[in-house]
Amino acid sequence: MKNSKKFIAILLVFAMLAGVMCGCKKQEETGDEEFNYSKYISANGYYENIKALDYIKLDNLDKIEVLAADVQAEIDAILKTRAYQHVEQSTTRTIVDGDVVNIDYVGSVDGVEFDGGSTQGMGTEVEIGVTSYIDNFLEQLIGHKPGDEFDINVTFPENYGVDELNGKPAVFKTKVNYVNVYTPNQLTDDFVKEFFEAEQGWATVEDLKKGIADGLGVNQVFDGAEFDINALPTELGDQYVERMIFEAEQMAANYGVDINTYISYAYGTYGISDEATLRMVFENYKMAAVSEMLIYQAIAETKGLKVTDADLKAYYEKYGVTNTADIEKMFGKPYLMNTVLCEKVEALIHDAVVVK
Repeated sequence: MKNSKKFIAILLVFAMLAGVMCGCKKQEETGDEEFNYSKYISANGYYENIKALDYIKLDNLDKIEVLAADVQAEIDAILKTRAYQHVEQSTTRTIVDGDVVNIDYVGSVDGVEFDGGSTQGMGTEVEIGVTSYIDNFLEQLIGHKPGDEFDINVTFPENYGVDELNGKPAVFKTKVNYVNVYTPNQLTDDFVKEFFEAEQGWATVEDLKKGIADGLGVNQVFDGAEFDINALPTELGDQYVERMIFEAEQMAANYGVDINTYISYAYGTYGISDEATLRMVFENYKMAAVSEMLIYQAIAETKGLKVTDADLKAYYEKYGVTNTADIEKMFGKPYLMNTVLCEKVEALIHDAVVVK
């Protein structure tokens, strides 16, 4: 079985999931002593008592060829992606199929509001025809305008997963806040700097091309890895699920709302509105996440990569981390060493990428 990763177009849920245990970016301060991030990780950043190469077979890592046509295809996709276009919020536009609309709603069954069925007045953006909602919820927005308030009538699936909602008709009192109107961009240094410098460090078109090529190279290595997903260590998967639920709880606490309200707000566009459903998603994905963790380590084992205290210090400096004692208390030093190890793996892959 081969692992598969996407570089540009990927659902938010799985984009979030892909790198959480082997994070190669600055970590959010979401944890505390209630969760042991460093469980199963040794002081050197490798998984404890696990030799990844016993599970993972890798392709050649010395020269990774990426096609220029594939790089260009990713650039074309970026230019068409609404997240990278300038947007204005229209309060007059009539909604049509395909529009991105900001709405608020409160759902009820038999006249009783249910947990996770409201935006809590915070507004949520949905894309008609793309965002996944139950029944024909989003299609009923078509023809309305910002400021309109109306009822949306839907029926939950019989197997929705929540006893009090399964197969039940529901009414969502809905208000349209605004409609997004997008203006496409041209590929220029200014465009790259605006959308990619802060997160990716890319400031020019050439930076963008190199970054995309590097990402495709990483994908190629991961796609080429072979493993039996059923033979991977399940304890890492269980730890992964508990971490993701814990972090959802922490985010809910930070916003001052219950976990189902937070989940509905953060994942509602993907049809996930409660803890049970979110846990099910993580359970379904957990062994794929484990495969990614072990592919990173298998590459590190193959190349004999090591992480030193000096590497960790450089990582802190790179991301402007000054409260190092608090960070290490929060996540544990082994977890942070694993994070740096993952960065070393990706840097190694990037150095091996050749565009043809």
